[in-house]
Amino acid sequence: KPDLEIVFRWLGFILPLSILLHVLASATTVSQTTRFAVLLEEFAQPFLQISFWLVLVLFGNGSLDGALRSVFFSYLVPTALAVIAVIRIFPEVVHSDSNYSFLNRDLFSFALPASFAILFGSLISWGDRLIVGYFRSASEAGIYQATSLVSIVFATILSGIKAVVSPVIARLHSQSDNHRITEIYSISTRWGLYIGLCLFVLILVSGKELLSLGFGEQYAAGYIPLMILAFAQVINIGTGPLDVVLIMIGRQREWLAITIKALLVSVVLGILLTVRYGIIGTSISTSITVMVAFILGFTQLRKVILVNPYNIRSVLAVVGAVIIGGLGLLLRSIFPNQHGWLFVVLSSIIMLACFVSWVGIFIVTKEEKQKIVEVITSFAKPITLFVEQKAISSDRTGE
Repeated sequence: KPDLEIVFRWLGFILPLSILLHVLASATTVSQTTRFAVLLEEFAQPFLQISFWLVLVLFGNGSLDGALRSVFFSYLVPTALAVIAVIRIFPEVVHSDSNYSFLNRDLFSFALPASFAILFGSLISWGDRLIVGYFRSASEAGIYQATSLVSIVFATILSGIKAVVSPVIARLHSQSDNHRITEIYSISTRWGLYIGLCLFVLILVSGKELLSLGFGEQYAAGYIPLMILAFAQVINIGTGPLDVVLIMIGRQREWLAITIKALLVSVVLGILLTVRYGIIGTSISTSITVMVAFILGFTQLRKVILVNPYNIRSVLAVVGAVIIGGLGLLLRSIFPNQHGWLFVVLSSIIMLACFVSWVGIFIVTKEEKQKIVEVITSFAKPITLFVEQKAISSDRTGE
């Protein structure tokens, strides 16, 4: 298809930017500072991608070209900011007399497999859209792009978890503290699962309205593919930051082999199912690819570290999501003609309140509740001090 030429042109710019952003963001975590990586790669990039896409849709450029432009600029801006962040943390990198004697065989034996694993992961995330663009119509490609943007929220949350735990895992591995690695992986995996299930319930109830209100009525046809992709992302986030753990404990070659297998599955299944079933088939192939990659990764991690992050509370979280999701669909059937933002907001608030209550009552332990209160208090303390200072200043002004 000649129209697909524009996709490859933009992809030639997007792929290098995505890899460069990941490398720069990972470099900022070396100093145990994760805020730059989280803000730039995990928050700014997906936020800008969705924002640019919505702006282009509002101005009448909701085509595939507009989607590609939004992706390009969403990587370009954070990458430029990441360069500034790296120079700020490591000012010596701009000095020409720096001695990089650490560039040896061991470094390259680690970096090359890890880099290619990231590259193949990027190809997996983009391959389904290329397949849809080649074998299906432009309208179907646009709908699939919209569903991918909504489901990217799951990946954003998981990426944030990875950015936080990756420097800690690396430090613990250097200390041969496998017990603590297991503990951190288990905790982050369980809480990622809770958040993922909550998002899945929200999308289950309001996904069709999110697509139609955010992108247009014709995009509501992407609801079923969206649910299939969202289910796969729950599996993804439910297996935790296992790719980061495997790379940080020196199993980057194994993870590279897994990404190669997943890429082959993505291409073969993607072509077969897209040709036969359209974007529903594409979403199924993408979901199978994600599940294959992370199930194989979890199996590999189990061979190295005897880790089992799941327990009875994980089962209760799934049960809660099923019950609350069922209630949400019942609510949806009672009000079938409600399609506005008000319904989306109210139903989301109700579902969120129900799931948070379920987690608080049946899942979270007493110690975890204390930790949550401590975190909330630490965040609220600066705001409280600011309000008190403003109140004192107002009293003095009034006097």
